[in-house]
Amino acid sequence: MVALTLAPDSMRHASVRLVLLGAALVAAPAAAHAQARPEAAIRNAAEVEAWFGELQDLHDKLEDIQTRALADAQISAAQTELGARIKLAMERVDPTLQKSLSRMEAMEAEVSSAGQRRDAAKLQQLSDEAEQIQRQFLSAQQRALQQPEIAALVAGFQQKLERKMLELSPRSERLVARFRELEAKLASQAQPAAPSR
Repeated sequence: MVALTLAPDSMRHASVRLVLLGAALVAAPAAAHAQARPEAAIRNAAEVEAWFGELQDLHDKLEDIQTRALADAQISAAQTELGARIKLAMERVDPTLQKSLSRMEAMEAEVSSAGQRRDAAKLQQLSDEAEQIQRQFLSAQQRALQQPEIAALVAGFQQKLERKMLELSPRSERLVARFRELEAKLASQAQPAAPSR
């Protein structure tokens, strides 16, 4: 499917991935095709920009269909169950994770207080701490998702979700296929050009 759909934030992660990919691709055509004729580089940049625009449009359409699919009681229950299983797996791979997440909640009040005092140093310290906790969370999530049992559960959920999306909108299969095709094209454009010999 388009993105891992474990929680409402997952599509946001896909959006972030799209933005990062887009930013890389804006710079990539000039660097990757520096030896090409200027007209070819301009055509290539325009083509990449068009692909990125189409990818964003597809993302929006798929997100709408996915939201409707996730509103289904069975799909929603399966998502909740999967989320709980992933959370347990994350806590097993990093037993300190829950303490760090609790710290994040406590930091909200500290951020508010530091903001009212206009304490830039404290805000920076809290920001750095939050980034560290986010890295810890993402690392634990990645390690949990790589476990065969969890990967199988995710794949099973993804299939259920895609079937529900197809039921709600027969065009979703075509949209997903085109989305993946464009992702592959954009990823290949983001790769640095091989040095010529």
